[in-house]
Amino acid sequence: MREIELKYLVAPGVPVNKVRKQIRSALREAGFRVVESPSQTVVDTYYDTADQQLQHGHWALRYRQTVVPYTLTLKSVSSDAELFSRREYEQEVQRPDASPAELILPEYGAVADTLHGAGLAGQRFTAVFAHSNRRRRFRVTHAAHPGIEVEWSVDRVRVLTGNVAYTEFEFELCAGNGKQPHGGKKRGSKQRKKMLRRLMAVLRSSRSLVPSRMNKSTRGRYAPVPLSALAADSVAVQENWPALGAGSLALLRSQMSACEPYAWESVDPEGVHQMRVVCRKIDAWIRLFGSSSGLDGCAKEVARLRKCSRRLGRALGRVRDIDVHQLQLMTQLSGSDKALQRYRAYLVEQHLYQHGQLRSTLSDKVPELLNTARVLEAQLNGRRHKGAPQILEPLLGAIHPALHEALDIGGQQGLVHNPAMLHRLRIQLKKLRYQLGIVDGQCAQIQPQMAALRRQSRRLQNVLGRHQDAHFARDRVQRHITDHEVAAGSQLHVFVELQTQTAQLQRRVFARAWEQFLEAANAFTQQAQKLQTQAAGAAG
Repeated sequence: MREIELKYLVAPGVPVNKVRKQIRSALREAGFRVVESPSQTVVDTYYDTADQQLQHGHWALRYRQTVVPYTLTLKSVSSDAELFSRREYEQEVQRPDASPAELILPEYGAVADTLHGAGLAGQRFTAVFAHSNRRRRFRVTHAAHPGIEVEWSVDRVRVLTGNVAYTEFEFELCAGNGKQPHGGKKRGSKQRKKMLRRLMAVLRSSRSLVPSRMNKSTRGRYAPVPLSALAADSVAVQENWPALGAGSLALLRSQMSACEPYAWESVDPEGVHQMRVVCRKIDAWIRLFGSSSGLDGCAKEVARLRKCSRRLGRALGRVRDIDVHQLQLMTQLSGSDKALQRYRAYLVEQHLYQHGQLRSTLSDKVPELLNTARVLEAQLNGRRHKGAPQILEPLLGAIHPALHEALDIGGQQGLVHNPAMLHRLRIQLKKLRYQLGIVDGQCAQIQPQMAALRRQSRRLQNVLGRHQDAHFARDRVQRHITDHEVAAGSQLHVFVELQTQTAQLQRRVFARAWEQFLEAANAFTQQAQKLQTQAAGAAG
């Protein structure tokens, strides 16, 4: 059979019960009838082979523990957003064990027959992850679509093998009383489509719901893995500059695709951060390879890639700033202070608005960015074997200007007492670090010095980042504090004092971090000069 579902996540910071009541009220106003059904708690365990044959074949095998008999379900994995249309095979299994570590397939049944037909007969299936799902259910119907029924489930999911919890609103299209809608099969298909469109119109009007980009099986597989691991740097060693450009851009494109569902759904704030990092790496890639001889005639594509990346980065940055600020409030303040509660409510509202703007940008700019990246990869791959220059010379020619600009900013008088200049230095260090990261490991002759410079750049950037965050948080809160709240000693006033002290501490830490950065920069420059002198001597 085919399963058709609409899936949405509740935006972070929004009370689930409040959203549920709002959606129920909106459905009734739109002419839907909503009746609550018995709720249940289920434990789902997902299985795969040791070499992940199911995942590679875009399947998910689920063992559901409710009451005996348990159910075994095989689903095709859909990558669509919001609307999931998947093949589904299900059969009952008599097994008293709760979440067994290994699963032995029955000899017969819809799931067993399908897996046998796919050549997986006799395979051993081991547990990959499990999650607990507290499910509250409703039956949704509409007078204009008789015989069609939708099961609405409010799922509070906790992944048992990872520190992830989220709430999902799931609307599954079902046959209702089992009768075909009047007019036959063709008429029934049209009615189901109209029913879905009516539902989607209501659900899309709510800013508290985020269209899901992943199903539970995909999200559960990612949960035990830190999100940063999905965007790890790994570029194969290349022989020449265009080949390195094509390989590193392909890696960035895959990282963008991996992080995009997290940024879209905002289940994990790290998703927004990691996608923003990828945007910065793309900017660094353009500075390194944008003027390469392998991209002759691609000026429009390079400009389009830069424009998409920067627009996406700005939208991600606005959400990320609120994420960081909310985290600071959670870790540094507590209590029922009215001013604090009012400010937290304001931040939640701002997060909802900015994340809505971000989703619009994601749906518009990510496909354009990925397509443009493919064009540039193909262009570079076409030039990689045509006598392209070696790695060292263009590498040093690209990195030296970024390094010298950072040194010029850091060498200015009174820098430590100028927050604007410290912020500018932080931005330049990011540019340098991402350039170094893209070409990391590609030049063995200078690898130790490059790794040390990248490490010290990151350390110095972190110091300046904590300084900038403290200034940002202090200034933002100060705009919302009244004279009465200062006199009353509200928690927001205490928060301002804490951020002022944090900024002062980071300015003291900066001095030592800058000295270590200078040492690494000098070592890198000296080795680079030595290599260039040797290359010039060999050429002469």
